[in-house]
Amino acid sequence: MALVYLCLLVGIPVLCIILLQKLLGNKNSKLPHPPGPRGLPIIGNLHQIDVSIFPQHLWELSKQYGPIMYLRLGHLPTLVISSPEIAKEFLKTHDLNFCSRPYLFGLKKVSYNGRDVLFSPYNEYWREMRKIVTVHLFSSKRIQSFRSIREEEVFQMIKGISEKGSSNEVLNLSDTLAPLTIAMTSRLAFGKKFNEVDMKRFKGLLKRFQDVTAAFYFSDIFPSLQWLDRFTGSSAELDGCFRDMDSFYQEVIDEHLDPCRPSSMDGDVIDILLQLKRDDQISSIDFTFDNIKAIIMLVLSNLLYSFDWELPPGIRKEDIDTDIGRGITLHKKNALCLKPRIFFYTSIQSDRLVVSYLKAKVMDLMDLYILVGVSVLLIVLPKLLQNYKSKLPHAPGPRGLPFIGNLHQIDVSILPHYLWKLSRQYGPIMYLRLGYLPVLVISNSEMAKLILKTHDLNFCSRPSLFGLRKVSYNYRDVVFSPYNEYWREMRKIVTIHLFSSKRIQSFRSIREEEVFLMIKGISEKASSNEVLNLTQILVPLANTIVCRLAFGKKFDEASMKRFEVLLARFQAVTAAFYFSDIFPMFARLDRLTGSSAELDRFFMDMDLFYQELIEEHLVASRPSSMEGDVIDILLQLKRDDQLSSIDFTIDNIKAIIMVKLSICFW
Repeated sequence: MALVYLCLLVGIPVLCIILLQKLLGNKNSKLPHPPGPRGLPIIGNLHQIDVSIFPQHLWELSKQYGPIMYLRLGHLPTLVISSPEIAKEFLKTHDLNFCSRPYLFGLKKVSYNGRDVLFSPYNEYWREMRKIVTVHLFSSKRIQSFRSIREEEVFQMIKGISEKGSSNEVLNLSDTLAPLTIAMTSRLAFGKKFNEVDMKRFKGLLKRFQDVTAAFYFSDIFPSLQWLDRFTGSSAELDGCFRDMDSFYQEVIDEHLDPCRPSSMDGDVIDILLQLKRDDQISSIDFTFDNIKAIIMLVLSNLLYSFDWELPPGIRKEDIDTDIGRGITLHKKNALCLKPRIFFYTSIQSDRLVVSYLKAKVMDLMDLYILVGVSVLLIVLPKLLQNYKSKLPHAPGPRGLPFIGNLHQIDVSILPHYLWKLSRQYGPIMYLRLGYLPVLVISNSEMAKLILKTHDLNFCSRPSLFGLRKVSYNYRDVVFSPYNEYWREMRKIVTIHLFSSKRIQSFRSIREEEVFLMIKGISEKASSNEVLNLTQILVPLANTIVCRLAFGKKFDEASMKRFEVLLARFQAVTAAFYFSDIFPMFARLDRLTGSSAELDRFFMDMDLFYQELIEEHLVASRPSSMEGDVIDILLQLKRDDQLSSIDFTIDNIKAIIMVKLSICFW
């Protein structure tokens, strides 16, 4: 026991000294770091990084620290570039110093210490491996030799889809496309199709590969704590996956070395690599089995890119309009032509389908399999959509593409004139599909009367948009709320209590006073022959009148600046593009692009601004100018409980204030 205490007594101070030397070593560096947020010892800036809105967070930091910013993620020094000029300096002038990927523990293990072409650092070895991939594996001639395999597998899949379509069975695209990709990959790379047992093992390897490469390792961020990887078991899991993968690779290579191998293995990826090894065509590097296994690892890594398609909410497969004439023709320089004798789609008579296949002149193996996946979608989706028909015919309109509809055909620069030209071709009532949204375009007075008067209850609501729903407190205002009982009650409040003739007349003195002050300012500038900018006069006039009518006060310079910034941000977030509006199935992309996070931040700032105004009106010693303004009237209605059919809360008041903000844009 005494020996243990002695070891602790001596070891702990020594450890502290070593850590301090490591931590303080950077401070004695001759070259200063670029500006950046101050970090903590050991963890650096890890605690300051918001991974939920990572790109937006880095952009906010760059506004504070400049276009080149230094961060320390644990042990890793990191430079963040946010200027095109500096990015050009890094990626073009000094590209050789910054072109390598980070050297991560998991990827280093599964890539045989970086012996592949994807994760290898930029050096002579990478250049030789790149030459092997581009010249011997995926040249145009080699890609063309794989054509029959792709056509055969796609034909088999389309045949299976046809059989399900003819019997009206539910089709799961994930269960169809994933086996297709694996089958094509295994035949191109390994020269065979896997049986059920091998396929199960193969999928298990894919899943484990994904887990170990995406796992967190202390070795990457805190090299001094790399022993914790063994303590947590992540290192052992990585070693186990590597052994199983290596065994799988070796079995595939041994099958190709067998003289009695099947002819389907002649000319596949592994056979080409073995020929290169035997012929000793590589002079500057020692091309071994580990190099071949590292390239096979790329095949596994690219199969992790899968597709998960689903129909938008509320849409059934029977509702999809799939009659697309005689198919889709996509013109490309190198086209893949499928000319089957008999089509399995009885609803469409066709003898030829021409679809594009992207030219697979790629720089590495990852690009090849991404292109294979895209090409499969281009081949499959038009034929898949032809299996179903909508029960109710749409109004006439230009034919759109799957998913995006008519978005690619809309010229937004001259939208009214463009829609008018289309209406001359397709008639006074025209159908368009903007992504997920069905749209009717009316260009005739009789049709407009029919929709806006006879069937007005079916068409009187505004479209439900993601940004407006957020800033209007889930449509608790009167402008963007859908037509229902709530809207009718809110309209009654606005017309009777807020903007009746008597109430408007009571605001007359405020309007006259502000207009008088504006005219006086214009007169003073005119008398001194100064240049007059009407925008800088009329916009503050509108803002001041709105503030006094709605909030009962004039803003000082700081408050006015805050108010104008809120107006600008309000306009930006409500006019922004959200995937949720056009492609609901891609709603998660709003968080990835940062637009959803920006909307949330604005909503919190706007809600705080509203709350401050309401609390000022609730103070007993408030100024007399706040008596009788919009917020004061709404608070009286809330206290007097004059509303019976709806629960009138603070959020309702804030939603009506939001309407006042939106008025400032007109």
